[in-house]
Amino acid sequence: MSRFRLSLIILICALVIGGSIALWAAVNGNDDDEKVPISDVPKIVLEAANKAVPGGEITEVEKEVEDGETIYEVEKVVDGVEYEIEVTADGVVKEIEKDDDGDDEEDDD
Repeated sequence: MSRFRLSLIILICALVIGGSIALWAAVNGNDDDEKVPISDVPKIVLEAANKAVPGGEITEVEKEVEDGETIYEVEKVVDGVEYEIEVTADGVVKEIEKDDDGDDEEDDD
């Protein structure tokens, strides 16, 4: 019986440790942002970002995968104000963040 209990304790510890590692990786391992040259960004993504925030210039684009969905983070500067527009690979705008003078103001669409 003591051998069974020891095996059971080892199994439970292994499951707890493994689950903790998996949870940590899921929470902290999401920094897979990949810079993408603007020329390689799908046209539909650029059109959606430009329609959501007209004018200005796109300065940088990063691509990441969130919950299995490819998201492009398009950074634009319009009249000195920086915007970050999150767009799916099929051109749906998920979020727009506006940053003027260091004050973070979020607008969700």
